[in-house]
Amino acid sequence: MAFLAALLSGILVALAFPTIVGGIHFPNLSWLAWVALIPYLSVLQPQRLGRSAALTFVFCFSWNALASYWIFNALYYNGQLSAASSLAVLATMALLLAGLQSAFIPLALFLIRRFRLPWTLVMPSLWAIYEWLRNYWPFGGYPWANLGYTQAPWLRLIQAADLFGVYGLSLLIVLVNVALARTLWAWRRQSPLPKASLAAAAILLFAFFAYGSLRLRQIENKIPHQAKLAVGLLQPNIGQRMKWKKDLNDYIQKLLIQMTRDAAAQGAQFVVWPESALPTALPLGLKTFAPLNSFSVPILLGILSIEQPIGLRRPLLYNSALQVEPGGAFAGRTHKQHLVPLGEYVPLKKLLWFVEPVAQKMGDFRTIPPTELLQVHGHRYGVVICYEDLFPEIARQYTRMGASFLVNITNDAWYGDSSQLDQHLSFSRFRAVENRRSLIRGTNTGYTAAIDPSGRIHAEIPKFIAAILLTQIPLGGESSVYSRFGDALWIGLVGLSLLLGLLARRRGA
Repeated sequence: MAFLAALLSGILVALAFPTIVGGIHFPNLSWLAWVALIPYLSVLQPQRLGRSAALTFVFCFSWNALASYWIFNALYYNGQLSAASSLAVLATMALLLAGLQSAFIPLALFLIRRFRLPWTLVMPSLWAIYEWLRNYWPFGGYPWANLGYTQAPWLRLIQAADLFGVYGLSLLIVLVNVALARTLWAWRRQSPLPKASLAAAAILLFAFFAYGSLRLRQIENKIPHQAKLAVGLLQPNIGQRMKWKKDLNDYIQKLLIQMTRDAAAQGAQFVVWPESALPTALPLGLKTFAPLNSFSVPILLGILSIEQPIGLRRPLLYNSALQVEPGGAFAGRTHKQHLVPLGEYVPLKKLLWFVEPVAQKMGDFRTIPPTELLQVHGHRYGVVICYEDLFPEIARQYTRMGASFLVNITNDAWYGDSSQLDQHLSFSRFRAVENRRSLIRGTNTGYTAAIDPSGRIHAEIPKFIAAILLTQIPLGGESSVYSRFGDALWIGLVGLSLLLGLLARRRGA
């Protein structure tokens, strides 16, 4: 029964994220996150450390495999891998994440039992640290489906991300689950209720709502008075299997050019194309490209850059964003810093030898760290390419460099009509809140959207249609606490709380 409880919690957590299965779109079940951990936490109390690790493994594996099932879609339907190999890749990712968390929960139980520290202090704290480590491991980081992201639909709750990032919200969700699980445990054993835990959860939940209500009102009152930029975001809706067919190159190029002219004619001052929009690779040192010479507005386009250093047999590839000025001159280029494992490079090549067909198809990409921001009409901006918007430090770096707004260009056509597109959009909203900057998304198949500094989606195009999103975005904004200090604030508070808890217990011993 204990393992069934852990499995149930994993399923419930996965369902708290935007979910599409077999073409069926589930309703918003984000509220599940506040109770999803209760079955799992309820069976941890009496377990030995080894068994608690096994229960955690079942819970975390099911959570991550179900929330990221779309990895199978990309590899099987568009990556030319067999069903068995695609499932093996998905399982490997879930196994690694489950292994990491399976070390943290026994550690939490050890601290609780050895030093008699409260569950409501230790479990949420170590959970937040676990999610932070997911930002860097495995495969250089895979922070998809952190608990805090489930609350993207609730604007008041997510405003505290400008203090603690998404991790503060994850900590709060775990705290509420722990308090409720401890209450259920006490009720079943006819023990005194954990009043301190319930009070702590209620106070912090109220504080998040109160802070969020205040900050939401402040930010949204400022937006009408901020300078604006009229942008045109293109969503050409080119299927992944169509994208690299040579006989469709001219069609795709002409479609994007015509959409750009239409956007400019309708008042766009800046036009954004999706990631790898043109089905071609341009030499890294190229200064102009004839098909782009006729535009009257600056454009930002996703493009593959190629370089052939002397002595290397295979050329180097970069996933780039290129700004082109009216008349065709290239005004700046930036490159993706955080490559997609199994899509743009193959980690653990000896272990994952069966993924080589994907690498052969996509290429082996390289990175070049950014040295400066791009600029349009006197306003500097940073570009996060594809799933780089999952990594808070990248958007934060651009904001600290002086970005007035953020741009995400992506191509999620790889994943079809899966949960990935809806989840990706909801995760992007946190980068806007954390840095109090507008974030615009130019995507191939969706969701193309404009997100305010409050995290509100004020304009979007439905997925899987070809359309232009014309909107005005507010520029600049205040410097948030999270932009200035990053994760140091919440990590420091967590560390201080654990230290004070230990000191208090030692003095009381």
